[in-house]
Amino acid sequence: MSSMRPLVRFAATAAFLALVSLGGSSPPSPGGEARAAGKKDVAVTLKVSDKTAGFTLEAKKLVAADSNAFDFVRHTIAVTYRTDPDVGPVITSLCGISAPRGLVWVVSLDGKPCKGGIGRVTFEKDAVLEWKTEKPEAP
Repeated sequence: MSSMRPLVRFAATAAFLALVSLGGSSPPSPGGEARAAGKKDVAVTLKVSDKTAGFTLEAKKLVAADSNAFDFVRHTIAVTYRTDPDVGPVITSLCGISAPRGLVWVVSLDGKPCKGGIGRVTFEKDAVLEWKTEKPEAP
């Protein structure tokens, strides 16, 4: 049982740090332009879960309309990624947790898979962005 303590402590620390970072303001828009009149903030619920590690996180944050989903994630929680020339950023680790062997981090927006890549997604309305570890789709 003592071998589980570091994992539990790490997961709790990662969750705490993620929640603390939610108290900050959303990242500025590219180029620093002021938000257009009439554009309202949207509420984004971020869910992260890895059943193999026993880790779950759920948090809600207000962001500017038209915010990029990848920027939202990397400014909210700890993220490691690589850049794919076709789809842009590919997440390899969230909250310090890498996908176990044979699994990848998969993202969905409002229950629908993000097929074009997280770097191409923007928030137009309130949304749920959910990350799970799953087996990769066959090409």
